[in-house]
Amino acid sequence: MSLKTLKKIRYLKIGKKEYDLLEIVGIDEDNLDIEFRDHPETVLFWFRLKAREAAHLRRLEDDLETVRRVRFKQYWELYESERGTSSFSDSLIWAEVHNDDEVAKARKEVRLAKTKFEAVKAVCDAMEHRKSSLINLGALQRRDEELSIRRNRSGED
Repeated sequence: MSLKTLKKIRYLKIGKKEYDLLEIVGIDEDNLDIEFRDHPETVLFWFRLKAREAAHLRRLEDDLETVRRVRFKQYWELYESERGTSSFSDSLIWAEVHNDDEVAKARKEVRLAKTKFEAVKAVCDAMEHRKSSLINLGALQRRDEELSIRRNRSGED
């Protein structure tokens, strides 16, 4: 999923809950201690969600393939009984399968699940980047504190 697409998806609805992605991946510099403390738990949540969405996507893809195969067989038998064996081809049957309402519904579910999975995967990637950013911000904050302490000590002497 591209960054451009991600920018369009600010709110991600999974199940009954809606997540503000900007709030999730953003860093509140005024509360770095809290951000450090809560980050591992947040990462764990999103990686578990990613695994759950991946399993859901695989299940829907398997269901779609099953529906496609069943419909292929049904259309094949229908054409065979109506026209005989010589007046149709696999491509005609697959076209019928592709246009079937049940198959179209299953394809739509797979597309929605893929979009959710890709969004959750992008959040997980952002969490990795967020971790690096938190480490760097923490190091800068400690450095600033050390410099401030040194200045205070040199000013006291």
